[in-house]
Amino acid sequence: MTSQKIPLDFIKSMLTANGFEEMSDEMINLISEEAENSISELFNEATKFMRHSKRKMLTIQDINSALKLKKLEPYYGYNSSIPLYYQRLPSNHEMFVRQEQSIGLNEIIHCQFFPDIPRDINVGCHWLTVEGVQPLIPQNPSVVVQEKQKQEETIETKPIIQHSLSKELQMYYDMVVEILNTNNKEKIDECLDSVRTDSGLQQLTPYFIRYISNHTLANLGSLEILANMLSLVNAMRENQNINLEPYLHQLFPIILTLVVTKQIGTNSYDNHWNIRVQAAAIVKKLRDRYSEKYGRLHARLLQTYLQAITDATKPLTTQYGGIVGITAMGPRAVYHLLVPAMKSLKERYLGSSNECKMCLQALFDAAFMLAEKMKEMMMDSKQNVCDELRDKKKELVADEFNIDETFKTLHEIFGDVIVPTSLVDPTIKNITL
Repeated sequence: MTSQKIPLDFIKSMLTANGFEEMSDEMINLISEEAENSISELFNEATKFMRHSKRKMLTIQDINSALKLKKLEPYYGYNSSIPLYYQRLPSNHEMFVRQEQSIGLNEIIHCQFFPDIPRDINVGCHWLTVEGVQPLIPQNPSVVVQEKQKQEETIETKPIIQHSLSKELQMYYDMVVEILNTNNKEKIDECLDSVRTDSGLQQLTPYFIRYISNHTLANLGSLEILANMLSLVNAMRENQNINLEPYLHQLFPIILTLVVTKQIGTNSYDNHWNIRVQAAAIVKKLRDRYSEKYGRLHARLLQTYLQAITDATKPLTTQYGGIVGITAMGPRAVYHLLVPAMKSLKERYLGSSNECKMCLQALFDAAFMLAEKMKEMMMDSKQNVCDELRDKKKELVADEFNIDETFKTLHEIFGDVIVPTSLVDPTIKNITL
């Protein structure tokens, strides 16, 4: 930039064009100096951009970058690759305008790349698919374009995060696995006590869950290993510092498999019944702990057990698991699911095989548990309380289990062994519960 000021005539012309016609010479001089300082600062900043870009020619992009730096609106419509030429206006020699290139009409008419005439705006309809096949019409994308898009699409995958265990935790995990694979009951009990009380095992939880899952499915024929796996699950459940909630979707299928699977052990004479009862008890304890957060957990577990007993063609071992599973879920589950079908189930299990006897015993245990619960509720309703509260308790007991009808049903099926005649015959007094 030179030290020459902006011509005053140019300033006057710009002021007149913007509606400022009557301005004093002093004011025009001040505006000229201010404009000169602003332009000088702008070009200094633009020159810095030019030097940082390692160029020797100032471009419009440099000017726009300087304007943005000063938080001013950049100039639009000017391409740096096209040289700009300016000329004076014939009517006002102090005004400059951009010299535009003249294009002949014949050149436009005979242009080989003349664009198509735009279509009028309208609304139409066409078939997207016909019987699952996309028709090849201009309105639909071509198959080639779709295949190209599929090839170009990339799925962004996050890298797998590998969790590293400390040396102490690795040694602890190896020790637990090694002990559980032995028959040393004393060491197994000590190991389970450690898992039950140690406060720093949360990081090992996914490894234990994976070990339980793989080892259980691979050793369904070994009752000792299955018992150890259930004991490990129970020890982890009892540890208040271990959160099993993120792994319930892995735990429940494994434990339910041990409840209702067709065969556990190498033959039918193995004492696999205790494994099923133990697994059903663990399912119930996990349900008690997490059912408040997962509202449908209780219903889904009962549905699994109910499917095991409603189909008479299922193996008797599976039906036994369904009965002990429902029994473990409590008296309400027995009342709603087993009592309505108890008579037909008893007739189904009147065979002489060991499986029939075990199913009948499980059915008897469920009925006995329900009867004892109802007797307990009747005793509670007969406590020394006021008449109004006593009547209210009796109504609640009757509404919850329909005790009279349930007692009659159980007495009809199992006789006095579970429900004495005195509880179903109102003519007999001095009822002893």
